[in-house]
Amino acid sequence: MSIRKGDPLYELYAPDLISTQEEYLTALTHVTSGAEAAAAALMRLRLWGVSESELRRLRAAKSVLQTVTFFAPVDGVVIRKSAVQGAYVTPQAELYYLADLSTVWLLVTLYEADVSLINVGDSVTVSLPYDPARHYVGEISYIYPEIDTQTRTAKARVEIVNSDGFLRPGMFANAEIEKALPETLVVSADAVLDTGQRKLVFIKGGENELFPQEVELGPRVGDKITILSGLKEGDDVVMGATFLIDAES
Repeated sequence: MSIRKGDPLYELYAPDLISTQEEYLTALTHVTSGAEAAAAALMRLRLWGVSESELRRLRAAKSVLQTVTFFAPVDGVVIRKSAVQGAYVTPQAELYYLADLSTVWLLVTLYEADVSLINVGDSVTVSLPYDPARHYVGEISYIYPEIDTQTRTAKARVEIVNSDGFLRPGMFANAEIEKALPETLVVSADAVLDTGQRKLVFIKGGENELFPQEVELGPRVGDKITILSGLKEGDDVVMGATFLIDAES
């Protein structure tokens, strides 16, 4: 459900609100001696989120409001709602969870070898696997410093203007980042065996001979991986089934 800033969300009855209103109204009747007490009570009401419109209503009525209305602080969409009529709530309770979806974040997974190539401000083209006709353009606003030790990947945050409101929290999307790379040697991604300690490819030696060669990997480009060292142009590299070959060896 969409909601606009200033729309009423709920009405709340609370003994603390009642007593603080009474304190405020009483202090207002004492023009000189009550100024400090009135200011303190008014500050408490504001800190509790009581709106200026409700404070004006309180001053106009000159009597305690049994329930105080709380309003939406921003435009947004109601993601979660636990407020129900008559419910008992505590200061820690979350009654509404509002999200402004006019701009959304996409978390992109980057291979460890690609992190050094990606920069804040890079343009990103976003497409949806289930709706190829839709495309969005955003840019990287933040690159998280941690590398996941299990997947050897990092995360980057992309900000996307969601003017049509189609994008929702939890959706999956594809992201393309175009970077100009120097000419270099590449192999198919399935030619590389990652043992956790070494990156290996298998090279054809003699007629029926294969031997493992440790390589240093660069960025991944589609289904290809760049090779920084360990191979030279013209080497015959096994494409696929490298795990089975390694186990057999």
